[in-house]
Amino acid sequence: PDQPCTREQMAVFLWRYYRGTVASMKGYLDESNNLQHLKSSYKTGFSDIPANRWSADAIYGLKLLGVTSGTSATTFGPSAPCTRAQMATFLYRMNQMAKRELGASMIGD
Repeated sequence: PDQPCTREQMAVFLWRYYRGTVASMKGYLDESNNLQHLKSSYKTGFSDIPANRWSADAIYGLKLLGVTSGTSATTFGPSAPCTRAQMATFLYRMNQMAKRELGASMIGD
């Protein structure tokens, strides 16, 4: 709890939250509790996130949802600290996505 959070960790936190809320409410999960539209053979589009990296599903999923676009056109920066500004942007985009998917905000006043 005393260490800074990385961009990769933040992506995984948000992805798990998405899977437990929006994805399950909308019926996007298959019988194995995996998202139906994600396949094991994909590329994240980020040169620093190979498909077998522990966080690849989360980062790829958030990219598909429009929550992240990386630190550049080709990199995500998984080990970089997640700044307050980046965290706020991730949360804002997640909330916008939830409004589109569910018609309701994920974040209350």
